[in-house]
Parts: sequence; C-alpha cells; structure tokens
Amino acid sequence: MRRLYRHAPDRDTIAWGGAALLGSSAWWIGNGHFLTLDMGVSAFLTMALCAFVRAQQDDSTVRERHLAMLACWAAVALATLSKGLIGLVIPGATLLIYTLWTRHWAIWRRLHPVMGMTLFLVIAAPWFARVSACSPEFAHFFFIHEHFQRYATHEAQRIGPWYFFIPILLVGLLPWSALLPGICWQGWQKQPAAQFQIQRLLLAWAGFVFVFFSISGSRLPAYILPMFPALAMLAAPLLPGMGKKTVWGIVCSLLLAGIAVLLAPLTWHRVPTLPVWPR
Repeated sequence: MRRLYRHAPDRDTIAWGGAALLGSSAWWIGNGHFLTLDMGVSAFLTMALCAFVRAQQDDSTVRERHLAMLACWAAVALATLSKGLIGLVIPGATLLIYTLWTRHWAIWRRLHPVMGMTLFLVIAAPWFARVSACSPEFAHFFFIHEHFQRYATHEAQRIGPWYFFIPILLVGLLPWSALLPGICWQGWQKQPAAQFQIQRLLLAWAGFVFVFFSISGSRLPAYILPMFPALAMLAAPLLPGMGKKTVWGIVCSLLLAGIAVLLAPLTWHRVPTLPVWPR
C-alpha cells in the first residue's frame, strides 16, 4: 500500500492506516476464525490484485512489470485451486470493466499472457487433471454443478433477497462503515496526469464482487469477502484527514450497523435452511 500511494506526503500513515483498517474490520476478523475456503481465496485474490497494481503502475520498470505479472498469474492459479473459477472470473471481469470504463486498452498488452497462462496451467492444471483421472465424475460435478448450476439456480438452497449483502457489508466494515460514501467517491475520481487509474480499478473490483454475488442463485455471507481489501486500499487516503472527525465517523458507523442489524432478520428469514455439507 505504501507503493500504491508513494507520491502522497504522508504515505507511511496511509499505508499503515489502510492495513490497520482492513485488520480491524469486523467481517475480516470474523472470517479469520471460520474454517472455510473464503479467507484463503480472498488472500490469494488480494495477492493477485496487489501484484497487478504493482505491475501496471506508470513508473514501473520492465523488470518490475514482468515479475509482478508473473506473481499475479501465480496468485490467480492458487485462488483457482482454492475455490474454482472465481479465481479467474473476478480478476478477468474487473479488468474488462476497468478498460470499458477508462478506455485504457493498452493495459491488455502488458499482461504477459503467454508466459502467464503457462505458469497458471503449471500450477493449477496438475491437481485438476489428477483428480479427474481418479474420479471421472469430478469435472462435471465441480465445474458444472458446483459453479454454473449453483450460481444460476436455487439448487443449493442458499436463497436471499436482492439486498442480502447490504447489511453484511455495513456490519462487516465496522467500525469504518461510515467511510463507504468517501470510498466510492475516492474510487470514482479520475487521477490527473495518470494513465493507469488505480483507484478506479479498485472500485471496479469491489463493485463487481458485490454485484456478481448479489445476483447469484446461491448466497452465503462470506462470498463478498474479496472486496474488503480493495475497500481498505481506497479508504486508506481518507484516514490522515479525519482527525477529530474520527469519533463521529465511528459513531455514524455504529448507527449504520444498528440499522443493518435491524434489517438482518428480513434477510435471514428468506434463507430456508442452513447448508448441509457432504461427509
């Protein structure tokens, strides 16, 4: 994060503040105590996001760009091994949204796709190939049933209303929920004299994760976890200027959380049953 905001006069404060913000967010802390795949895949996706940002910064050298993109591809492969195709879908869709938004098409020429895809396949393909060879039904179950059917239908019995993730986001970002409008504004602004719009990429990442899982036929609270690091990176520059407003910001966050808690029963009563995991 210090590299991300390297031109800011208080970059050290921003970097440590952003890390502290993420580390103190309620949902990030909470999921660190759950034995699920969501925290692991979020960590690998965050590695991919940070490596991509490092590679695409305007002042990155050719060597830095090359090494950072290889690290990005490796992290995407590990995310895919952790929880399937979202390891590819989230970074890929974010890149597409970003380029449609900013018209920064030159970024596609700096992805090192041949070497990157080779590295991706070297890391991810052997495990999938081995499991498919041992269990011929695995490929259909994992890629069709566990991805497309679960996303497009209510077969998994994890149904929720369209606003399912709104109270989760408000409570999960505590005690920083009141910063959400500033985070969105920070990401929306165009950075002057910069070709690579880092903050817009971060906003595209967070927005896609939220919308993508909100329209899914299967919804669980931890699904939006990968958006929290991007929100923290966008919120980091807001922290040094808060000063005396910090207390009021936390108070507003608690009020938003209270409203979210009141709305939570409206969300959870729509979920008919808890998932039953296969033994």
